[in-house]
Amino acid sequence: MISGNPHVPFQASIHPETLYIWRGPSLLIVDPHGEVTGDGLSGFFFRGTRFLRTLNFRINGSHPYFCSSFVYFPDSMDFAYIYPEVKKGGTGGSGSGMIERSDGIMERSIEIRKKYIVRSSFFECRLDIVNCWEEEVHFTLEWDFDADFATIDKAVSGEKELHSSAETDITRESINIKSSSPFPGMSSEIRVTGDGFWQSGREKLKADFVLGRQEKITTGISVTVVDHDDPVSLSGSKEREQVMHNWLSGLCRIETPQSCFGEVVNHSVRTVGYASLLDGTREEWLSPAAGYPLYPYLFARDALTSAWMISMFDEGQMAFNTLSAIAKLQGKVDDPERDEQPGRIIQQTRKNPLSRLGEEPFGRYYGDFSSPFMYIVAFAFAHAWSGDSAQVKKIWPVCRRVLDWAERLGDRDGDGYLEYLTLSRSGPRNQAWKDSENAIVDENGKLVDPPVTTSETQGYYYASLQAGAFFSLITGNHRDALKYLKKAAMLKKAFNRDFWVESEGYIALGLDSKKRQIKSRTSNMGHCLATGIIDSEKVPSVVKTLFSSDMYSGWCVRTLSSTHPAYNPLDYHLGSIWPVENASIAFGLRRYGFDQEALKLIKANFELALHWKNNWVPECAGGYDRSQQLHPGAFPKANVPQTWNAAALGLFTNVLLGFQPFAPLNTLFIDPVLPEWLPELNLHSLRFNGSVFDLHVYRIGSGKTKFKVLNKKGRFFLIRQQPYNSLSVNLWNRLLSAAGITS
Repeated sequence: MISGNPHVPFQASIHPETLYIWRGPSLLIVDPHGEVTGDGLSGFFFRGTRFLRTLNFRINGSHPYFCSSFVYFPDSMDFAYIYPEVKKGGTGGSGSGMIERSDGIMERSIEIRKKYIVRSSFFECRLDIVNCWEEEVHFTLEWDFDADFATIDKAVSGEKELHSSAETDITRESINIKSSSPFPGMSSEIRVTGDGFWQSGREKLKADFVLGRQEKITTGISVTVVDHDDPVSLSGSKEREQVMHNWLSGLCRIETPQSCFGEVVNHSVRTVGYASLLDGTREEWLSPAAGYPLYPYLFARDALTSAWMISMFDEGQMAFNTLSAIAKLQGKVDDPERDEQPGRIIQQTRKNPLSRLGEEPFGRYYGDFSSPFMYIVAFAFAHAWSGDSAQVKKIWPVCRRVLDWAERLGDRDGDGYLEYLTLSRSGPRNQAWKDSENAIVDENGKLVDPPVTTSETQGYYYASLQAGAFFSLITGNHRDALKYLKKAAMLKKAFNRDFWVESEGYIALGLDSKKRQIKSRTSNMGHCLATGIIDSEKVPSVVKTLFSSDMYSGWCVRTLSSTHPAYNPLDYHLGSIWPVENASIAFGLRRYGFDQEALKLIKANFELALHWKNNWVPECAGGYDRSQQLHPGAFPKANVPQTWNAAALGLFTNVLLGFQPFAPLNTLFIDPVLPEWLPELNLHSLRFNGSVFDLHVYRIGSGKTKFKVLNKKGRFFLIRQQPYNSLSVNLWNRLLSAAGITS
């Protein structure tokens, strides 16, 4: 039984050597003592470029003694220090005994509180310094700083940036550190704030202070980034942040009186919002980064997946922002070095110096077979919740070009399937959902050479073709609607013939370059379940496979079976677990009426979130069996928070409630199933097709789940109805449900 107590007796963490805060494109990373050391990933980054490598202060030439830290999620943190430190301890060496003079000042007499605040184009570091001793104190305060304009990737690896150099310009008002050849368009503007008469040098600021007893000074430094190619003004920064705050305040809120589930979900959805990049034009500001600190960029499949998974909370608003941002980057030409093709959707986009100089292709890179179809899926979900016809006129032409790309260029050999093959010298080996270098292995554990036809890609394509038929129909193009439906039917028929491993009853990972089955048992078949491409009679066997002991760890469905020769519980795609894909699997389970299995995944993933600091499950956790390990571990150097893992809690909530929105008919279908550990759930300010309402969902003694609509504003139909593909429901059941009768 899950307790209502949000605290657990232990919390796992990752990257304990770093603390970080962010706001939009700005990211500050410090060490555990609050210092910007310049080591590894430490520094202040803007759009993936390090605008400040080091920032430290000293008193009388020495670092103060660190006491404690506190992070205010997600954009500020505090640190406490004393000076001078206690060198001689009392009983047990605790430092609680007598104190002595050091450097002419009584030990522990100066208290320092440091606060960092990050905003979308600058950050501030403020010091509050108090003399807590009975005598007057004299001291010198110094700041040290420098910049290198390195990219995040170079900072992580410890490499020096190619051709990077910086120049310092000192004026009366500020110190400017400017990037120089070959990319002179960036600079860091450093200004002193608060008290003190400061002397400035190339990499140093210095001031003398005298403090009486209990006297306090406040001083600090602000660092503003200047990107001449794409500037953001202070007023523009505030406007962007206000849009994000308005979005946060308009979210649907979950309340679960007998469990902390609602608290965890609300926090997770807000985490997705706090990942908003606040970049580009106004209609793009809510597009989320893939995660912090390693991926503060727009990765299309990550952003689109995150957005559609939380669409019930914001009526698709973030999805539309993301769709708008990505539409502007749709492929226009054949460019092998970027893997760009006409109609193709980007894999990622970056604005760091190397990308702008063309020394890497990732300023606009297209090598991905998931992003094009996630684009259509995200659009379908956003429209299903909002019914926004203006967005159909704007986004549907982009989707149509995606489907044209898939038919003409995604299908390399004309067999109706989509096969990927990377052409870029810098691109990834694999372009499917699992895109790591060693992700695609055959049943003997050997790497499979591209071109590869992965199963989940065909599932995404199938779902996109069905969506294409719908949007063609509502825009009056009946011929295209019929074409997409026929193509989807042909794809499904061929898929169930060629990908089905008859001897063991599961969906193969894919087909190799010779169209032979890759018979590895992987989580990919769970994605296929979510898209509806699997024939109904095969679904029970697939579900049984997903929950077999080699596939289900007790936390999540593993990326690869534990009986596979290549299994590694801490490898990126060869045995780890990903909450984001398990949310899709849960969606597929409910789609076919496997409610108890879906609830099992939801419970386990909720408990998994409770194990981790801030309820943030890392990029991918370990695949260790839950019955054998206290916690699952994590992939080495995994990123956290990873935006789509936070969004997964949003989709798990949708799965619990069984929402099937259909705004074009102003109808919201619902089929809630609450487990014993979650007997009550309340939704506040749920938006659908322009209406707003509250919903009380509760479990009764018989185990059935009922609901009541409260505080309704607007008119729409709310109908209880099981998912269309449910294997356990007949027409009679559907009629009874629609009539509000429980059979």
